[in-house]
Amino acid sequence: MNPVRYDVMAALVVCWVACGACATTRYSETRMIPAADVRGRADSRLSLHVDDAKISIETRDRVPRDSEPTRLVLEIAFEPHVLPYSFDHSQVVLRVHGKGEWRPESSPAGYVPITSGSKFTLVFGTSVTPGSEAELEIGGLARGAEPVDAVLLRIGRRSGTSIDRMYWLEALAYPVGLLLGLSQYAGG
Repeated sequence: MNPVRYDVMAALVVCWVACGACATTRYSETRMIPAADVRGRADSRLSLHVDDAKISIETRDRVPRDSEPTRLVLEIAFEPHVLPYSFDHSQVVLRVHGKGEWRPESSPAGYVPITSGSKFTLVFGTSVTPGSEAELEIGGLARGAEPVDAVLLRIGRRSGTSIDRMYWLEALAYPVGLLLGLSQYAGG
């Protein structure tokens, strides 16, 4: 009878469980790269402080890696530390090099008062494709009657893989079944 190599079997079990218990998806999404004077890291979510307000921006255009996005969708949330602030989302501008300039669709001009937790969804009639360069100018923020300087971000596409779901029953069943089988093999 052949001796059982438990170290090899343990490594196989770990690999088997990791592969069998996860469902993954390959995707691409827009990421934002802050300018040198803006704190933050390149990602699909970005938080920054402008004047006395915190602005959180998140892209909502994740698609399977082999698909092309049709629109850029952003969600912008505000947390002003003092009031009154207002926002005119028609002053947000997307510039895609070689394609032109876009403003959010269905965005009537005019300032809207914002409070902590105010959110806006901005939809642009174009997308950022892999390899293209684009700039996003976040304008339209005002404190009282005074406009606040616009913030400029570079944006591009990134690819990644996400774990969409863990199959816990399978994650538990595989090693238990394997251990039962090994115990039968080693014992008999």
